[in-house]
Amino acid sequence: MRSERILIVEADKHLRLSRVDVLTRDGYSVTGVATIEKAVRVAREEPLDLLIIGGEQPVLLDALPGQFPPELSILMIVPEDTVGRITENAGAGIRSFLIPPVTPRRLKERVARVIDSARQVKESIRGELLTSPENTRLSGSGKKQYLQMQRLLQEISTAQENERRRVAVEIHDGVAQWMVGASYGIKACSVLVSELRLDDLQRELAETGQAVQRSIKELRRTIANLRPLPLEELGLVAAVRKEAATLAEDAIICHTEVDVDLPRLSIPEETTTYRIIQEMLTNVRRHSGASEVTVHMQYRDGMYSVAVSDNGHGFAPEEVLNNEMSVMHIGIIGMKERAGLLGGCLTIDSGHEQGTVMRFSFPVSIRETMKATATVRD
Repeated sequence: MRSERILIVEADKHLRLSRVDVLTRDGYSVTGVATIEKAVRVAREEPLDLLIIGGEQPVLLDALPGQFPPELSILMIVPEDTVGRITENAGAGIRSFLIPPVTPRRLKERVARVIDSARQVKESIRGELLTSPENTRLSGSGKKQYLQMQRLLQEISTAQENERRRVAVEIHDGVAQWMVGASYGIKACSVLVSELRLDDLQRELAETGQAVQRSIKELRRTIANLRPLPLEELGLVAAVRKEAATLAEDAIICHTEVDVDLPRLSIPEETTTYRIIQEMLTNVRRHSGASEVTVHMQYRDGMYSVAVSDNGHGFAPEEVLNNEMSVMHIGIIGMKERAGLLGGCLTIDSGHEQGTVMRFSFPVSIRETMKATATVRD
């Protein structure tokens, strides 16, 4: 019998009872309710490890912050077209989501992953509290431990704010500028129509249409990047290959090289590694002017490392890091912060017209070896 307590919110009675039964049979202690209001009351009366919200709960997305304890993990079951709204509330405790159809197997697997992830975060915080030299001396003082906990929570909050800032700058410098250009194009079209300049009108409409299509494509990519769906569904290596394959849309050839016997990473390590690789490939797509890029993942002497190299025009890393309004500046700072969370480091080797190599590495103890038969080059 598991010790985790789960609360399921689902208006559809049949689905609610079915999911309660599936997870109860898997050993969890599960309660089912029909509305968010009832869920809030239950959460106030008893400790919970996971809240699962299914079906259509429109009031939740606007009212979620502050309704539940901040340490409570939330798993959303929602249609794909609402993922964008959900990611806006990710800081409110949402750790994962499922897109229907939801089979019993998928539900059990996702619940296990979310609970395992939350447990590792709690153990990490507990370990920080118990092993820090300062806290060892002050182990008898609950107040000092509370202050340490507050510091860790503040770091998490800062990371979330930095991520929001990065997304805001990406939208401003990408989609927003293209849409402004499209609006000017539409105004120009109205003038051309009034003057019956049909050839010029056709050309202007084509350029405006391309700007709109670029904007739609970039918005979809930004929304998808907020939540690593491929990682949750495929695992790290397959998700990286899938992300690398998207570079073909921009006429960039990408090779992925994966060494034999990579150690299996924890969920936080997988997520952080994927996010860093994702940001590296985004920099290649947007800024490098490269026609070819290689992603190499390997494990040597207790260090898990990733290198992304391209044949682009390169850049001066110090200049980018000194320009706080640059999209690349925010992206690089974010990667360095993420690497630091794993006790790792990020290095950049680049110069004008010399291409770029970004390397990320962090220490890993071997727990279980991933299935691989040979180094593969795609």
